[in-house]
Amino acid sequence: VAEEQNMDWRLLAAIAYQESRFNPQARSRRGAQGLMQVMGSVARDFGIPADRISDPKTNIETAVKLIKKIESTLRFGNSTSDEDRIQIVLACYNAGTGHILDARRLAVKQGVNHNSWAQLRQYVVLKGTPEWVGDDAVRNGAFNGTETVQFVDKVMAQYSRYCKNYI
Repeated sequence: VAEEQNMDWRLLAAIAYQESRFNPQARSRRGAQGLMQVMGSVARDFGIPADRISDPKTNIETAVKLIKKIESTLRFGNSTSDEDRIQIVLACYNAGTGHILDARRLAVKQGVNHNSWAQLRQYVVLKGTPEWVGDDAVRNGAFNGTETVQFVDKVMAQYSRYCKNYI
């Protein structure tokens, strides 16, 4: 799938490891399924029947479609590094694009580079705190941003290990 979609297989493997520990039958308490923990609503958006979402190839293909869709909607600046792009896309993959767009709006409002994960990550966490929930930049409600930051950190650490050990 990675080769077909021109993606780094090591990144997809790092996501699968973090999401399911490579268990194609994994199911979260929120209803995400398979290797890449794809939500049923995402599968429906891409026309994938519910009975196919746990199939490993279908699950990975659907996750890749979602990743590409997320990246195309974020409008990164030309100077945004590949690492920042990956980390922000991973945050959207985990939390939902709306929550990360809220954090990006908060960052811009504070004069911070919304295309830098190192700077944006603090707003992902702050977005869930009571003092920011009522801000006009926050359109998608509160959420646990700490969980999302940890997800990004863990996937990137695993990806780095795969990059060091596999070509």
